[in-house]
Amino acid sequence: MNKKATNWLFLVFLAVEAAVIALLRITEFQISIVGSLVLNQLIFLVPAVCFLIKTKTAFSDVAPHKRIHPATPFLCIVFTGLCMPLITVVNMISQLFVSNAANQIGIALAGTPAWLIILVVGILGPMNEEFIYRGVFYQSYRKTGRIPAAMIMSAFLFGLMHLNFNQMSYAFVVGIMGVLLVEATGSIVSTMIFHSCINTTSAIQMIAQKDMLMETGGDTRAILDGLLTETGLSYGQFLIIMIIVYGVIALFTTALAVLLLYGMAVIEGKGSEFKGIFKRKQKGSGGGKKASLWSVPLVIAVVLSFLFMIVTYG
Repeated sequence: MNKKATNWLFLVFLAVEAAVIALLRITEFQISIVGSLVLNQLIFLVPAVCFLIKTKTAFSDVAPHKRIHPATPFLCIVFTGLCMPLITVVNMISQLFVSNAANQIGIALAGTPAWLIILVVGILGPMNEEFIYRGVFYQSYRKTGRIPAAMIMSAFLFGLMHLNFNQMSYAFVVGIMGVLLVEATGSIVSTMIFHSCINTTSAIQMIAQKDMLMETGGDTRAILDGLLTETGLSYGQFLIIMIIVYGVIALFTTALAVLLLYGMAVIEGKGSEFKGIFKRKQKGSGGGKKASLWSVPLVIAVVLSFLFMIVTYG
């Protein structure tokens, strides 16, 4: 699938999501939170599959899935742990300006069996999203030869897909790390493991904190205010301190994560190829000119997404 079709696909995602929301409101059809999460994933999966069929794109072209080394799944889990401080820092920085969107999901999931939360939020969702964003989107943009640009664009759209500024911020980081994992291992399975570890950890935290989330309405500030009273710190001051602390930790753990990426690439026989990602002379197909990843449908989709977030969360 080429990048023009891929850009149209993102706009179709928004159109289908808006149509489904409108239909549910008009019909007043009630759907459970788990059903809503599954429906949300189908909104992305079904159009993506239809586009692949329409453009006669082979599954292997957008979802590289070669057999990986037996040690790679374990190393992906270690890699996730090393990335978490950086993800946490970005999440906390966003919370200086907007609320924690994941907490609202936690409230909505109250009363849902723990195993079902982990299955839907921790496993099925990440597998679907990795197939679409590190698969369909990244691999399509990658065909232009502009690998760093393809990485940034696919990560940006992955963040934007969440339609709130908080999740968008750290989802962008997850998207970048996910692409690097695909390049290091040659398989989308590795980034599915990475993403599932992150979401499963988040799901377990939701389950453990559900009573507190219910009491405070998911307001992170309200959760901490009582604890901060004795310290004399404001919520903002506390966040800044935590950002600095986690930021220092993230400097070391992120450096180790990059080294681990290279180690995985070597194990998978892709060491030299992985090192060359940012060194290649990348030219588009037209007279040595770099191919733009943007097109009118994508610009429209991005503008609509930001307008929605500004109106809803601004």
